[in-house]
Amino acid sequence: MPSQKTRLAAIALLMLNASLDPVHAAPRQNPQLSSTIQTGSIQVGDLNRTFLYHVPKLLQANPPLVFVFHAGNIDAEQMRAITGYEFERLAEMNGFIVVYPNGFEKSWNDCRQRAPYPANLKQVDDPVFVRALIRHLRAEFGVDSSRVFAMGFSNGAHLAYRLALEMPDEIAAIAAIGANLPTEDNCDCFHSQRPLAVMIVNGDQDRINPYAGGMVTLPSGDHLGAVRSALETADDFRRLAGHEVEPVAHRYPDGDGNAETWVERLTWDGAGLPEVSLLTVHGGGHTIAQTKFQFPEIYGATNADLNSLEEIWNFFARQMQKRRVEGSSVRR
Repeated sequence: MPSQKTRLAAIALLMLNASLDPVHAAPRQNPQLSSTIQTGSIQVGDLNRTFLYHVPKLLQANPPLVFVFHAGNIDAEQMRAITGYEFERLAEMNGFIVVYPNGFEKSWNDCRQRAPYPANLKQVDDPVFVRALIRHLRAEFGVDSSRVFAMGFSNGAHLAYRLALEMPDEIAAIAAIGANLPTEDNCDCFHSQRPLAVMIVNGDQDRINPYAGGMVTLPSGDHLGAVRSALETADDFRRLAGHEVEPVAHRYPDGDGNAETWVERLTWDGAGLPEVSLLTVHGGGHTIAQTKFQFPEIYGATNADLNSLEEIWNFFARQMQKRRVEGSSVRR
């Protein structure tokens, strides 16, 4: 039986040969888990919305919930593949529920006015879908409403930004990979102006989502409107969180022997304030830093020094610990 690494390498080859879509032909193959990946659906308005989810056998009481939003032109199953099935492993280890929602026609209605995705053109209300999923999973599994998190890649990361701006009442923290906030003239989201913990992971050689800001351009040449720079995006959330000190810088050790890419983190944190972190993958492309899945070269370099998915879970876990400590201090 081929190893998981071999299977993932095969996925990458299929991706490259199939199309410019990241995982157009990713095989549907599950890792070994304590319970099976389940398929669900709920009716939201006139749409039947579907999702995949994993509930480990060793589940916390009132468990945390982690949303994982796929990129544009792929689906939830393919998102599992390009993240190396890592969130299932982390869910098994930490007792949380992970859910992979499916976007409308493989797309999300994010904040960008000029992103001609089907969900944008139809004006699909994805925040309503997310709220409905939270209610559904809370009723089914007793999910802790104060421990609901969201991460996404590319179009999915833009949806995570939308949730951060529009519904911080139901999302405790977000993580965005391969996306910057849209410029003001390209943004049609309501901004609640409420602080939230945010982690951003972007490659500075991303040819789709420009690290320094500018026009988002797909490999096909299609334009999706302008975005701000990664640093401006982080600074917007930093300002909202109330941080007025310089960030703490950290360089991750070289774990793969490849000096072409390396990762630096800037963190703004302080007592009583939401954490904001910007992870810059120097030399990295429109990819997800990890060791289990190598993106095709057309998307740029994939860094293997950092398991960005585990880093995201650790970020979410820090926010939970921070709330516990601060809540305990208040009770005293």
